[in-house]
Amino acid sequence: SNTIIGKNAVATGVLTGDSNVMVGTASGTAATSATRNVFVGRDSGMATTDGPSNVYVGYQAGKQNITGDRNIGIGDQALYTCDAENDNIGIGKDALGGPIAGGEFNVAVGQYAGDAVTSGDHNTFVGYSAGTAVAGGTANTFFGTGAGKNIAAGTGCTYIGRDIQGTGVDNDFSIGIGTDFSVASNDFSFGKASNVVTNDFDADADWSRSSDVRLK
Repeated sequence: SNTIIGKNAVATGVLTGDSNVMVGTASGTAATSATRNVFVGRDSGMATTDGPSNVYVGYQAGKQNITGDRNIGIGDQALYTCDAENDNIGIGKDALGGPIAGGEFNVAVGQYAGDAVTSGDHNTFVGYSAGTAVAGGTANTFFGTGAGKNIAAGTGCTYIGRDIQGTGVDNDFSIGIGTDFSVASNDFSFGKASNVVTNDFDADADWSRSSDVRLK
């Protein structure tokens, strides 16, 4: 029940697994006991040996996967370096395509979304370049073009809107909604550049707003 089409598709492996679809030059080249995989595109799933239930569609999508399970990579070099990690979803050019080293349970949708993730887990990035600097950060949720674009090691941050980011690369538990401003750790801020309302929820929980001559 395997379908194999393309030059050097399953060329070096001895495929004993079943229910695979491998289409494209060098797709699934190393496959052995791999089962229920779908690889479409040149070099897609190229290094996979026995990883099951993966979907890689696009040029070099999932190229370096070896034993990873239940991953989905759709787009040019999506999930490119993921080798033994499980349960990652990258959709878009280079989405989760960086040097993943242990990171699992991540979802990145958008060109270059989450493209620097290494050991970070449980992150959700949606939008062009959303979470583009996150390496070891965990449990972050970024929605919007460039959302969380400067966060590298932060944990538990939620940013919704274009270019909402942290005041530092290692912000923790900051929440921002709006457009083009920065949020500190343990703050909830909303608004737009120069017009931001903030609550410091780990201290006195007082509300404040950014200074603007138009508001005086």
